[in-house]
This record gives sequence, structure tokens and C-alpha cells, in this order.
Amino acid sequence: MLKTKRKRSFAFHSPYDLDVCATRLAGLAPQIPTGVFEKTRFIKVERLDADHYLFHLRQDAGPTLLVEIKGTLVKTGHSTYVTGVGRAGLLILGLIVLISLFSVIFSPLGLIVALFFSWIFFDQTSLAHKRLYECVLDVLAGQP
Repeated sequence: MLKTKRKRSFAFHSPYDLDVCATRLAGLAPQIPTGVFEKTRFIKVERLDADHYLFHLRQDAGPTLLVEIKGTLVKTGHSTYVTGVGRAGLLILGLIVLISLFSVIFSPLGLIVALFFSWIFFDQTSLAHKRLYECVLDVLAGQP
């Protein structure tokens, strides 16, 4: 069962052994669905010690929009405890804020345009995060 601590963080128990989880995550790249603008995928799984792995999934969700999940795999008996947190690169949001500041000064319509592009940014970000989370869940939380 998936527990959400914050909007973009997650934690769940996987029925798989620690090394099996790491191997399944490392082979995840071809399974991540892509949207219209999504292209680059990066997956890194790194062993810390006998009972811990770190993983990092990153995907371009559009022009100048980067979405990533960083997490840990922790051995708990014959299963694995998976935790992670997602975030998005804020370059495009910073540009939207900058453009909106200038456009509000010169036109009241600028605020509406800035709100529209902000909505698109957050919509695309949450869709990309959802796809990455679902891939991690499908690969690690399924039945062995």
C-alpha cells in the first residue's frame, strides 16, 4: 500500500528482496511511458551497503522541464522498504514569473497569460511525476 507523506513523497513495502528491487529498477528505463515532449530518461541505482541502495530516476518532461525522483531501498527481512521524493526543475517556472512581472506592468492581460502558463507547467509536472511513480510502483510493489 502506498503511503503519501507529502504530495510528492512516497513510501511502501515491496515483496521483493533488496537485490531484486535494485535489478528491477535498473531495468526500468524502457518501461517508463513518455508523453509528447518527454524524451531523455536517466536511471541510477547505487549500492550503499549490504542493506541499502539509493536510486535516482530523471526524465525530461518537456522543453526546460526536468522531473526526478530520488529514493532509497532498505532491506527489511525478506522484503524491501521503498521511500522516495519527487521534484521538478524550476527553470521554466522562474521564467514564467519573470515574464509575468514584466507583462503585468505593461498589460493587465499579462497576469492571465502568466497564470495560464503556470497552470500548464504544474499540469505537465504532475503528469510526469505520476508516470514515474506508477512505474516504480508497478515494478516494485507487484506480486513476486
